Amino acid sequence: MCACAASSNGSAPHWGRPEMPIEAPTLPELQCNDAGNGTCIAAMNSDTLFRTGEATLTTEATAVVDQLSIIVQNRGGYVQLVGHADGQGDSASNQILSQERANTIRQALIDRGIPEQSISACGVGDTGAPPQVENQSYRRVDAIVSKTMPTKCPII
Repeated sequence: MCACAASSNGSAPHWGRPEMPIEAPTLPELQCNDAGNGTCIAAMNSDTLFRTGEATLTTEATAVVDQLSIIVQNRGGYVQLVGHADGQGDSASNQILSQERANTIRQALIDRGIPEQSISACGVGDTGAPPQVENQSYRRVDAIVSKTMPTKCPII
């Protein structure tokens, strides 16, 4: 049985600890950088999206995926998700992990109402190009948003 009582002002008890606000981590706004021809690229840092070696979204990833969903809805068309891995581990494992991460983001977008047929996902493992955004990790998922359906997985 709890031996605690409500505070004198009628509010809920605070269990003997001073009330402290809980602050969510502040994430930078996701930017979709213009790549020409009505296409933009949004690079999502995997350090925010996934734990090392995993393809399950972190709680912080929700805000990033929400932002991407809004970008895709506002721009219309198609989104191609390209998973990248860093050089840790062997190439075959990195290929699988990068594909699984791209698939995870794809499913999260579908869950947010983006039509399944307008999203493709591929993984390039650790063979992709260096990040195009300053301070971006090699371990990332790039979202290429365009008006035309992609034909193959780019090495970007």
